[in-house]
Amino acid sequence: MINQAAATGAKADPATLSLEFRHIHRLIDPGDEGVQIWQIQVIAGDQAVGSLRATRGLYWKADNLRERMADEQSFLALVAQQLLDEQGRFGPEFEEFVDMAGSVLVVDELDLAAPWDDPWIAAGLAASIIDRLTDNQFAVVFPRVAPGAALLAEAATLLDAEPFSDDLLIIDTALAAPEEAAHRVQERLRSRARYGGADPWNEDWDGEEEEGEEVLTARTRTVLRLALEELSGQAWSEAAALGDKPLHRGAGGVFGDLPPVTLRQDGIWRRQMARAFDDLAADLSSGAEVRPRFTGEEMALHLGIARAEGLTRNRPRLVREAVADLPEHRRDFDWSACSADLFEDHDVLMLFDDSLDGIEDSGSAPTRPWAWSTSRRSTGSLLSTPNRPAPTIAVSVQREPLRASAGLRGPVGPLVVTRSAPDVYADLHGPSCGCRAGSDSDDRAEVAAVAREGEHNHRDHRCEQG
Repeated sequence: MINQAAATGAKADPATLSLEFRHIHRLIDPGDEGVQIWQIQVIAGDQAVGSLRATRGLYWKADNLRERMADEQSFLALVAQQLLDEQGRFGPEFEEFVDMAGSVLVVDELDLAAPWDDPWIAAGLAASIIDRLTDNQFAVVFPRVAPGAALLAEAATLLDAEPFSDDLLIIDTALAAPEEAAHRVQERLRSRARYGGADPWNEDWDGEEEEGEEVLTARTRTVLRLALEELSGQAWSEAAALGDKPLHRGAGGVFGDLPPVTLRQDGIWRRQMARAFDDLAADLSSGAEVRPRFTGEEMALHLGIARAEGLTRNRPRLVREAVADLPEHRRDFDWSACSADLFEDHDVLMLFDDSLDGIEDSGSAPTRPWAWSTSRRSTGSLLSTPNRPAPTIAVSVQREPLRASAGLRGPVGPLVVTRSAPDVYADLHGPSCGCRAGSDSDDRAEVAAVAREGEHNHRDHRCEQG
């Protein structure tokens, strides 16, 4: 029974709602084979705030589906009369109305206490029931004008139901439009949940409480860090396995999923990209502001947000365990807001657009992969940024050519020289001061070759800027 007092005082936050399905099936009763009835209770927190009924009519299991549904009386009898002939077959008008006449799901007897008696809430409940009790060969039937059916009829319209008669609304699950409508309803309810039940689409919404609010809540920050750490582990493993080997389109993995202009980059570039995941994860762990400082980090953060959204959808147990001790916030896991607020622009995503093939020749940093490790705001290279210490790197130099030129014989291992990462980066890719030395694609091979021979060093470089 619905607790009216509790329901009336409750705040209409969709995040508190759950559905309890109750279905009794008698094991060997032939009367249960063609018609299956679910009594569904709507729960807010631990209080019942509503109920409705869902009935599946399975044409292929019933001896005579019309007679069986009519035996239940009420709205089910009306549905049977309008959709089926006396032999229990679907009528020609119904078969013409839907794409595949297979089975029916009848949703009726909706009862919602205030403040939950809202068409968007009702549409969300109906969409959830349809998702769990049908496939793409069902017609979902709603009452159109029955007493007390106005709210359910409005909800059905939000889910793209079409009038079949003066009495019935029908959704054809074989079509894409109802699924898209259900997605819109779910997104609207998720937005409400972020604001504790307030509707940001309402004309009275002023949005003042949203202004200046941090999208990286404690729980969001933790899941995004997990996602970036996963990507980092994959990226380092792939970089070691691939070396300088070019990739083909659709290769998969972290680097195979990057834009096509990056597929022929070398091992150094791939390690730099892996480092971008590490640095962003470190920012999240330390509580620092998370802002991508150059194009490589922009792409890494886009991938991290997508992976984090995947974790919340596909690995809920992992997410629950990771955030168990952290305070909840209404904006937790708002990945759309993260994508909108954590970037100055989304220019780098243009590289995924096949129609813009060749855009890398435009000369802008987002389109030139070899410039991804240089800040678009002149903050230094990927390997050395103002707020991050430069790591040391063990650089392996093959000594055999040098020994041969000196007339020496016999095997010898590589000479390992420990150098700071900015020096290595500058030697191989030119200075990070922003001038053109060693930065154009035509110069890269020459700069790298000269650097390997020890004839160029960024510390000796002089530029005329400033």
